[in-house]
Amino acid sequence: MKSLSSAVTGDVWSASIKRGSHEILKKDIERNKSWTPDSYRINADRILNGELVSETWLWGRNAVALIELGYLTERQLEPHRAAFLGDIGAIADREEVRAEKEKLHAAAVQVFRESS
Repeated sequence: MKSLSSAVTGDVWSASIKRGSHEILKKDIERNKSWTPDSYRINADRILNGELVSETWLWGRNAVALIELGYLTERQLEPHRAAFLGDIGAIADREEVRAEKEKLHAAAVQVFRESS
């Protein structure tokens, strides 16, 4: 004998598979087809909210883009950069990593200026 919950679950599942989409849902789906996420805005918001981001958003091409798009300033990036360097200090020389990252960032700024 089937238990009541397995019988109901099976019926609900079958009904949901056979059900057509509601018109109201179709409108939302059609409207949202052109939407794409803005990874620059998303990561800028994460930085502004003190959330974790990849180091690629702190130095280099992505950081330059965040600044040039007006989402952030160098000053707003600095606390996150300092935190990253503080964490990396446990496994590498902080100053060496900072110099490497700043060199990478300067190169990205130069490439951006040459392409503008």
